[in-house]
Amino acid sequence: MNVEYVVRLTGDLELAPKRGKADVDPEQVGVKAARLAELAREGVRVAEGFAVTAAAYREFVHEAGLKPTIAEEIRRLHAGRDLVVVAADIRSAFRDAPLPLRVVDEILDAYQDLGGDGTEVAVRCSPMTSADVVPDEVFLHLTTGHDVLAACRRCFASLYGAVAVGKREAEGIDHLKVMMPVTVQRGTV
Repeated sequence: MNVEYVVRLTGDLELAPKRGKADVDPEQVGVKAARLAELAREGVRVAEGFAVTAAAYREFVHEAGLKPTIAEEIRRLHAGRDLVVVAADIRSAFRDAPLPLRVVDEILDAYQDLGGDGTEVAVRCSPMTSADVVPDEVFLHLTTGHDVLAACRRCFASLYGAVAVGKREAEGIDHLKVMMPVTVQRGTV
């Protein structure tokens, strides 16, 4: 099975994996990236870019060993630990964990296709459903591959803001089943 960690927003303004075309699936690229592809098909000019997929998020969580950390912090929440502290500890673990090399390579390859270092991009969270509660994290004026990678990691971590964790708790949603795709676009649109 060939998993795509990056889906490009190509020059013809359709989302496509590195090799060949693919259906736009909000379950993989998130609702924002899927909406951008829809707008592009309707003739609206959309800035060139790419989506970091839910598969990349899953691989990051797996390779970094974050599931046990998330599970332990949620157990502590259920035992009475403060929600804000639990959420902050999980986000810190995300920010401190290295991205898997294949994910890094695909993100940097896609960024290089946009122009590479010196090319200004915006990085934003692209939740899988419009009901996902996460802050509208947007990182503007990024001009290095290192900054793009850091912003992607911060978008992944945004799933564990206090409001998002609290809402999932109230709705009985499994914290280990949520994912966060990310959209990267040229310029600051």
